Amino acid sequence: MTAYIVRRLIGAVPLLLLVSFISYALMGLSPGGPGAILGQQARGMTPAVRAHFIAQLGLDKPWYVQYFYWLLALLHGSLGYSFVDNRAVFAKILERLPITLELLTLSLVVTLAIAIPVGVLAATKRGSWFDHLSSALAFAAYATPVFWLGIVLVDVFAIHLRWLPTSGITSLGHEGDIGDRLRHLVLPVAALSLVSFASWMRYQRGSMIEALTAPFVRTARAKGLSERVVVYRHALRNALIPTVTLLGLTLPGLVGGAYFVEYVFSLPGMGLLGIDSVFSRDYPTVMGITLLSAVLVVLGNLLADVLYAVVDPRIRYD
Repeated sequence: MTAYIVRRLIGAVPLLLLVSFISYALMGLSPGGPGAILGQQARGMTPAVRAHFIAQLGLDKPWYVQYFYWLLALLHGSLGYSFVDNRAVFAKILERLPITLELLTLSLVVTLAIAIPVGVLAATKRGSWFDHLSSALAFAAYATPVFWLGIVLVDVFAIHLRWLPTSGITSLGHEGDIGDRLRHLVLPVAALSLVSFASWMRYQRGSMIEALTAPFVRTARAKGLSERVVVYRHALRNALIPTVTLLGLTLPGLVGGAYFVEYVFSLPGMGLLGIDSVFSRDYPTVMGITLLSAVLVVLGNLLADVLYAVVDPRIRYD
């Protein structure tokens, strides 16, 4: 297993380089680069001073040359410095990353806690009103944009009902209050979980239906075991095996959805930092967040493969 993990990590390096190159190319070829933004912000400078300032940042060079210097700095362990406040990009991301990870973790836990039981119940009651209703809700959730759902939740539960905060991660004067922090995370987690619920529920339902028709389930019933034991001890255990693989497939969607959710709810996480950096053409910060997001996706897929081997003893990685 260790050798397999090492091979996967080594094989991820070319993929991450390709992601970084494409991301930098898209930014470099897009109109209105950071040089124009900085030029507007430095209106009091003379043209000579402004040109010198832009040259110091390397913005007078072609984008592929800028990428080469960025990659060279990355190999030396640096993500560069922000064009906005001249802070180290790694430090800026590090202070925002815990909030994004907290949002992703809570959303994944809530999604699994709801989707798996609903999927199992829909499979055991296949064709019933509950099966049709849960499937309809899943398809509706799947078709709902996460940013629109976030706005609706804010409008209903924060503005009209005034049950929950509209934005932010803590209230003023309650920075160390865990309860207040959780209240601020209820709506963002709900928005991200409801959208993720659809794929997990439908996948679990299909996997459970396949397990319930397997020969080992018929054998368990023939032995006289109760239906509860057959469903939850035999069928569910095997139905969870293919569901584990969905973890790596949904992580990119969760990461992308978290960025929109953070922007809608003004959560000071990595996603909000990334969107603000795109608007300000802060290339080093955008590249740092893009690279870290790609690393999270790669690690998520690797974790899914490892968990697949853990839950299914028949799987062995040489």
